[in-house]
Order: sequence, then structure tokens, then C-alpha cells
Amino acid sequence: MHYCHNCHRLTAGEALFCSHCGRSYRAKLCPSLHVNPRDAQVCASCGSRDLSVPEPPSSFGGWVLDLVLHSGSRFLLWALGAVLLIGLLQTLFLNPQLLFAVICMGLLLWWAFESLPEFVRRRLRFGRRGQGRGHGH
Repeated sequence: MHYCHNCHRLTAGEALFCSHCGRSYRAKLCPSLHVNPRDAQVCASCGSRDLSVPEPPSSFGGWVLDLVLHSGSRFLLWALGAVLLIGLLQTLFLNPQLLFAVICMGLLLWWAFESLPEFVRRRLRFGRRGQGRGHGH
């Protein structure tokens, strides 16, 4: 999700342009989508003079908002998982009879994850971006 510092609206997904005002996020882009600095007059890769108009530079508060929107939800999921794991391990050490129940619950969660649609599973797999999507060089 991106926050536009020009029109102050959110755009879902990994968009390059604001879906409301059309400005590019953080940089100038040529028609071939080469990334250029904000002060560029010509694309450094292809020489095109047709560059997008970027959103205004963000303040520190805007930078924090961008960071929270991009990684906040992932961090929350990881933190929740860590808390649950610590709680389960603590429970197992205090009551070993629950081991069978924990193993069953783990298998059930694994089955539930595998039953999710592929596009949902792809969003939940952290650290594997770009693999299998033609991003290799």
C-alpha cells in the first residue's frame, strides 16, 4: 500500500503511480518505467525526456507512515506468531500432556495454509519476492 503525499490518499498494492492523481511514487519514471531521481530531466537508461511527475517529497512523518504501511502488517503477523510460539513452548514445558494437541494444531494450521488460494499464500510468504515472476537477470 502506498500513501500519496500529493493528494493524501492510499493506493493498494505495489503501485508505481497514485491511482487518484497519477503522480509517480518517490521518483521520476520514463515510459519504460526506468527509475530516475526527482531532479532528472532525461532518463538515465533510455534517454527519454517524457518523465512522470513525482509526488512531493515526504516529511519524516510521511516516511514513517510509508514504513508502517509497507512493513507494519508483516511485522504484526511475525510478532503475533512469535508470541503464540513462545506461549506454546511455555505451555509444553509446564504441561507435557499437551504435546499431542500442539502437534495436531500445527498440522491443522499447515493444512489450512495449504488450502488457501495461491495468491493469498504468495502474499504470506515472506522473503521470497521476485522468485518465479520473471525478475531474474
